Amino acid sequence: VQISGGTAGYTIAWSGAASGSQNQAAAGTATLSGLVAGNYTVTVTDANGCTQTCAFAIGSPACNITLSATTTQPACNGASTGSIALTVNGSTGALTFDWNVDALDGTQNPTGLAAGTYSVVVTDAAGCSASASVTLSDPPALALTCAQQNPVSTIGGSNGSATVQISGGTPGYTIAWSGAASGSQNQAAAGTATLSGLVA
Repeated sequence: VQISGGTAGYTIAWSGAASGSQNQAAAGTATLSGLVAGNYTVTVTDANGCTQTCAFAIGSPACNITLSATTTQPACNGASTGSIALTVNGSTGALTFDWNVDALDGTQNPTGLAAGTYSVVVTDAAGCSASASVTLSDPPALALTCAQQNPVSTIGGSNGSATVQISGGTPGYTIAWSGAASGSQNQAAAGTATLSGLVA
């Protein structure tokens, strides 16, 4: 603010995007500092109460912040093993993370997440922000139906068999059994698995 005339000293008051005031002992240039971006009105009052007003704007840099998310889905139906990793580009200074789940606020890469929709607003030190929303989904619940298929043919034999009907979950599957005998086998896809060579 360039001040001339009037009677020294001067009070400079501004309002708008932010407000404040300062004193200036003599005519000349006064610098107003620490202003946020926006429109302002400034009023200068001299020692005799005479006033003059002018207006100005403080610009801000363009916001170029972008946000992307990489997700890991929960491993099992109902499990809290999902995660979200956020990548922020074009930001200035420190970042804040405001999630729709309050317990996640302040966290860039939350883990231990159950299925659901998670939204976040990321704001940088310049006030620029970006948002993202991601959905984590459970795999289908793993379900089994087990039944004997054939009994052993002789006392002490080991040619019994059973079937396991597998649905849901995430392929492939490891089938392990224990009891009168133990063993395991792999099954690439859902469907019927036959366990062979079983004793009674």
